Amino acid sequence: MKYICGWEKPPLLFDTLILTGAVIARDFDFTTLNGKVAHIVNEVAPNDEWVEWAKWAKDKNVRSDSLFGDAGKHGFDYGGARLTQHRSEI
Repeated sequence: MKYICGWEKPPLLFDTLILTGAVIARDFDFTTLNGKVAHIVNEVAPNDEWVEWAKWAKDKNVRSDSLFGDAGKHGFDYGGARLTQHRSEI
């Protein structure tokens, strides 16, 4: 996500971005993907321990990037048409 957001006009456009175990903030601003990604699929697993550890690292200031979060465990807050979220157990 950091790579995609770092470009005003990326060298490559994405039709679908599939996220699994996403360590991205739940309140991610999806408008930053306008013209870069058409659709995002987020696979959400409430018991994904790797996402939990990543969230712990942010809370302890081990990693403080604003993109960092636990959307892979809880899903994104965004409810727009470009996002599909599936929930499953690991």
